Amino acid sequence: MKMKWMSLGLVMAFLMQSCSSVLFMPSRELGITPDKVNLSYNPTSLPTSDGLQLQGWYLPAAVPALGTVLFLHGNGENISSHLATVYWLPAAGYNVYLFDYRGYGQSQGEPDLDGSMRDIEAMLDYVIAQQPAQKIIVLGHSLGASMGIYAISQSPHKADLAAMISIAAFSDYQAVTRDVLSRSWLSWLFQWPLSLAMDNRYSPKKYVAQLAPLPVLIMHSAADEIIESYHGDVLFNAASEPKYFQALQGDHNHMFNDKANRQLLLQWLARLSDADRPAPTRF
Repeated sequence: MKMKWMSLGLVMAFLMQSCSSVLFMPSRELGITPDKVNLSYNPTSLPTSDGLQLQGWYLPAAVPALGTVLFLHGNGENISSHLATVYWLPAAGYNVYLFDYRGYGQSQGEPDLDGSMRDIEAMLDYVIAQQPAQKIIVLGHSLGASMGIYAISQSPHKADLAAMISIAAFSDYQAVTRDVLSRSWLSWLFQWPLSLAMDNRYSPKKYVAQLAPLPVLIMHSAADEIIESYHGDVLFNAASEPKYFQALQGDHNHMFNDKANRQLLLQWLARLSDADRPAPTRF
């Protein structure tokens, strides 16, 4: 019992200091590289506007490319842990770039929200320069999708993109903090006062409408045990047209282990490239 109260005290101390760093759970060690799963790849490095170097991988399409995906991973570990979300895309005809934010993997610096927004802009700069003739899609998962909604809505590169795809994003930093605190009887009583201390300047629900006229696809699973599915509904309702929603199956970190979910994403990407057959709002 004493340890539980100590843990709660640490959470409260972090939040009362408006410490957005509690969002980030990086790991420096790469657990796997793409060649270990028979993928061709090139290690890639890029500079940020404040002088750091970010490290990542470029996975070229295994067949003639249909487009290029910039993948923004979630809050845990590093790109090696999130490779499973996108490793199947090169075989389907998509180049993939995935980078670690500052403080993750081999990227320099320490993680924070302001810095991560600069990192995403640097990634956009790099990928667009590398693939000027390609249709470029930003695909974000969890925290990566939530940060991406803000970053892309404010980016001068928005007009250079073909679509934004959000997988299992949360709609608001304070709302997801309340969700987490409400799961324990130890923190349930404190969910409202503590959540108000969380940095909410980049709240996705406040900026998702500004993605327009860029097409945005919101994907979420009702079985998501980390980010409750209502967040997907909030984002979809707040977004401007052209907007689309797709329900997925499976838990938060393994949605694209399911081949049916992969096929749903590929079907939407195919519709995206067909000007004469626009996708329905919900499908």
